[in-house]
Amino acid sequence: MGNLYKNPPQPLTPKSFELVKLVRVGGYAIQPVWADGHNTGLYSFEYLRHLTSEK
Repeated sequence: MGNLYKNPPQPLTPKSFELVKLVRVGGYAIQPVWADGHNTGLYSFEYLRHLTSEK
């Protein structure tokens, strides 16, 4: 399988939790952009609807 390279762990700061904007990805998802510059992760509208319908 080979070697897996991982970047050194990044410490979490208050900016890691400050949402700057949401970027629409096509017609199916949004991508959050955080104040510390990271923007990994896509959240489909279907998944977000599922989260809001759970009780």
